[in-house]
Amino acid sequence: MKPAITVTSLVAVLVSGLAAVPSWAQGEAPMDRDFSERISVLAIEIPVRVLVDGSPVAGLTVESFRVLEDGVEHEIVGFEAIDLTTALADGPPEGDVPPVPEVLPGDGRRLLFLFDLAYSDRRPLTKAIVGTRRLVERGLHRSDRAAVATYTLDHGLRFLTGFSADREVTLLALDLVEAGVTGDRKRHGAVVRALAASGGPVTGGTRLERFRSLSRQFGPSAAIAFEGAETDLGVVTTSGAAAGFDPPEGGSLGPSNPILDPVRSTYQYISPDQIASSLAQGFGRSGVRSLSLELIEMATVLRDLPGQKHLFYLSRGFSSAWLEDATTLHYLQDALEALRRANWAIQAIDIGGVGFDGHSLFYLANETGGELIENHLDVEKAATKLAARTAVSYVLTVQPTDVPADGRYRRLKVRLIDGPRRARVIHRPGYYTPKPRSRRDGLENALDATALLLSGREASDLDVEVLVVPLPGRGLAEVPVVFEVPAAELGPVARGGVVLEFHGYALDVAGEIQDLFSQRVRLSRHDARDLIEGARGLRFFDRVALPPGEYGLRLLVRNSATGASFLVTRPVSIPPALGEPGVYGPLFVVEDDWVVLRGEGSLNGGRGVEHPFVLAGTPRVPSPQPVVAVGDRAIFFLKIERVEAEDLRVRAHILDADGRPAGGGKLTFDERVLGPGERVEALIGTLAPDGLAPGPYRLELTASWNGGARQSVGTGDFRVVPE
Repeated sequence: MKPAITVTSLVAVLVSGLAAVPSWAQGEAPMDRDFSERISVLAIEIPVRVLVDGSPVAGLTVESFRVLEDGVEHEIVGFEAIDLTTALADGPPEGDVPPVPEVLPGDGRRLLFLFDLAYSDRRPLTKAIVGTRRLVERGLHRSDRAAVATYTLDHGLRFLTGFSADREVTLLALDLVEAGVTGDRKRHGAVVRALAASGGPVTGGTRLERFRSLSRQFGPSAAIAFEGAETDLGVVTTSGAAAGFDPPEGGSLGPSNPILDPVRSTYQYISPDQIASSLAQGFGRSGVRSLSLELIEMATVLRDLPGQKHLFYLSRGFSSAWLEDATTLHYLQDALEALRRANWAIQAIDIGGVGFDGHSLFYLANETGGELIENHLDVEKAATKLAARTAVSYVLTVQPTDVPADGRYRRLKVRLIDGPRRARVIHRPGYYTPKPRSRRDGLENALDATALLLSGREASDLDVEVLVVPLPGRGLAEVPVVFEVPAAELGPVARGGVVLEFHGYALDVAGEIQDLFSQRVRLSRHDARDLIEGARGLRFFDRVALPPGEYGLRLLVRNSATGASFLVTRPVSIPPALGEPGVYGPLFVVEDDWVVLRGEGSLNGGRGVEHPFVLAGTPRVPSPQPVVAVGDRAIFFLKIERVEAEDLRVRAHILDADGRPAGGGKLTFDERVLGPGERVEALIGTLAPDGLAPGPYRLELTASWNGGARQSVGTGDFRVVPE
């Protein structure tokens, strides 16, 4: 099941490798340019459950439902019936039933068992853990993905595992919570080692390996937030930095929104001592505020997690008196908004039993479309009942039109038509319209960028040129990416300056991310104005590193303040035999007034980007769209791989827009850059547009070696403009 609210221009594809054809290869239409803060079409998915005497009702159709908003009926444009009442997890599937993949394309449930260690007692907690264990062992559908988390006052919400179909991993996480609650230090240490060995936590390995593991367990957006988060490149001054090859002096690098891996550093926070401390503190206003903030972050980061999302909240709940406190209620309402936006339903289980105040638990469950099982000391029965009630559901899709992006909540009413008697309809009580850009925080903007990059859409709000040049490498091919943003695209300059985002995601033919980079460039108000007035614009380069294969390189440049975007896909082909003799280019270096900045690297490439083209000790950053004025000249270079100097021959042709010889232009080869073993690394030359009329041209260089038996052709486009 998809997320509850999906703007049609931001429909994300999974990067789980299940899609036969990635969205970047499907040729979808470009996005419409729209800065009106209105959404023309908003797709809203409403999970609905129908119960009779506590049992789910299956077999209903789209004609069984009506959806109303303020008394006005919405047409139901999409309908899906989900029935998980068969094949419960009481053993491996029989016969030829295929195994359940790690991530399903929309079906199944994501069940988060959250143990509240801030307002609970040891004895009911222990019983709750035992009951949950029994549910996991024999009460879940084989497509369910379960995760375990704890909440403490000191350390917030911590995941012990990601969402997984491996029941053994889930059971180990429950053992860990139990060992901490009961104070069994010996068992606690043993379970930590067993869980670490099981592959449950995300530890060790390369950044890309951790990213893939996180993506499987938490979804691609969360994985990018955890492992591939943007870093900031601050530009303190641009004066005199034209045509420079390094960030200006004073530039600063650092994480902009550090988010801890949800699993990697968890175990130290659920030790018996930490749990004992949390249980002893009680739950006041600060505790409710802390819980609210943790739920907001959890829901935001996991907003794109697929499937039906149910948070099994095992707690006695906090005092209902805090629901009368305006400050506390404000935080709770923010948390409920985040949960509803991300399509999470709280299924609350009151582990306090008779005599405890369950109003707060009812409030959390009811406001998210979930239920409360109260006064229930048998948690297994309570959890099993909730799992059974959520096993049959219906997803209704409606599409309100011309919706303002004001972030407001709109209530919905789902009515059952000609249904069974005594039927009870439980559904998501409403939806939020998208927030205006001014109200979105850094994390939400980063996740929005991820949704754009994983969609099949393109955008051209910004006038940006881009150059992608795959280069040979050992094991992985380096693929430098150069963006060119004209100075005019930096305006209007707001009081806080200008923030540009640069993203690159390399997706293979299965739609799986193989590498990525994300970077923000911050310009103060003064710096932005200096750049606009004193330079042609900004060149930014970063890279991805890829094994042999075919890829779609999704590239996004976005103005964080206005949302104006440039979004394209560039096909990239990495041959099986890396390092084979050949030529790459020609690439042009036009001596003009551009500020040049480099990024911080990718998941595969590591931190710190070396200049992609260093020739004879001099860094060269090629222009994506070289322009040569009549009477001027341009430097070009040809990268050469594994060719002996004395055996190399190069022929040059300048072609017009129709591919015919242009009959003009002057080329000179000025320098051969030699590497180890007297092999040529590059040729550096000069192009003068003598005799060429203004217009587009192509430089074609044919390199041959082995007495002409082997050859390789490189081409590069350029434009001649009047003097």
